[in-house]
Amino acid sequence: MAGTAAGQMLAGLARAQDAASRPPAALSMTVLFPGGGRAKFDADKYVRKHLPLLKEIYGGSVERIEVRTAASSSTGMPPAMLAMSTMWILDVPAFGQRLAANAERINKDLDAASRGNRLVTVERVALELGEPRGTVSQGDQVFSLLYPAKPMAMGPLPAGRGGPPPRGGGGPPPETTFDTRYFVEEYLPRLYALYGEEAVRRLEATLGQDQGGQKATYVGAYHLLIRDRGAFNPKPGSAFPKLQQIAGSLTK
Repeated sequence: MAGTAAGQMLAGLARAQDAASRPPAALSMTVLFPGGGRAKFDADKYVRKHLPLLKEIYGGSVERIEVRTAASSSTGMPPAMLAMSTMWILDVPAFGQRLAANAERINKDLDAASRGNRLVTVERVALELGEPRGTVSQGDQVFSLLYPAKPMAMGPLPAGRGGPPPRGGGGPPPETTFDTRYFVEEYLPRLYALYGEEAVRRLEATLGQDQGGQKATYVGAYHLLIRDRGAFNPKPGSAFPKLQQIAGSLTK
């Protein structure tokens, strides 16, 4: 993780956040731990050792830190992402300063809990439906879908803990633009309604932010917090035809 660079990117967002008068924690930073090769993520060591360090360093500049670990898909394939750690940012300038000042310390400590590539993304919190984020607790299951900025033959990356792999769909193809307005205002509310509150207790979505001339790694992502696994499991199959139909408008 290029901590100093990430800190500089976040500091550059402070002015935009103030100008927009957004509510607290309208920005987040996520560290992604991709799978593949010899990559590893020790969740127990991360939670016991690294998480307390992050709390010490960032203090009141963050509202909340969430760590999500992945399970193998129902097909037995290893997950695209081993884990993701998201920090909901309250004070962007303070967060960036603390990150830049402690990047070496953070990276050294993180090396003890993970091996392999790490991707840092800065996101704008675009949509929250259902229960408040504060109700999310340890052990909850979540299904996450990340939309890469660059076209991928495999489509969007599923990174959910305990969720089924997506059926169909795909990342934005060449020469197209991801329609963020449609994604936030139309697609996600309809997706949430199709799954239903008996299966999903919360939906949260983010939009990747370009920084310093560098394009965001992911244009968007959504996370479904599962209320009832028994009610959730059949939903991808029953909702697939409708989701496939409305997903066609995600690019333009």
